[in-house]
Amino acid sequence: MIPEFRGLYKTDRSWVYGSYIHCEVYGDIIKPFDSLIEYDVIPETVGQYIGLKDTTQGHAKIFVHDIVEWDDASKGEYWRRAKVICGPEGYGFEILPSSPTGTPGDIFWMANFIYCPDTNRDGNVLRVIGSQIIYHCSSE
Repeated sequence: MIPEFRGLYKTDRSWVYGSYIHCEVYGDIIKPFDSLIEYDVIPETVGQYIGLKDTTQGHAKIFVHDIVEWDDASKGEYWRRAKVICGPEGYGFEILPSSPTGTPGDIFWMANFIYCPDTNRDGNVLRVIGSQIIYHCSSE
């Protein structure tokens, strides 16, 4: 599988998806898989697709920096809110201070995460609720 990345295009702050190129001379670029155009992106906004999708009806791809909520097969009793991170053990979910349950700062690594895309089965219900990306506009 070819890695997929997402980043905010510098010109209009829209999301672009594709291959990621980091270059000291030309900056950070994302080139869509189906296009010859390359987009300059804001480096702090670049995140890689982690191979999971939102289990709700939208089935959005989940990227590093996304904010997700999941229910540990508790039928809605124990929702956790976390940001998606990339660390020494691969991808993980770092509990946020705003989480209704869980200890802020705790990390659940994907290797230990039960994921059932079919929400009718026992497992985690996973949904994307936003992105951790906070970008302050400048006059660049």
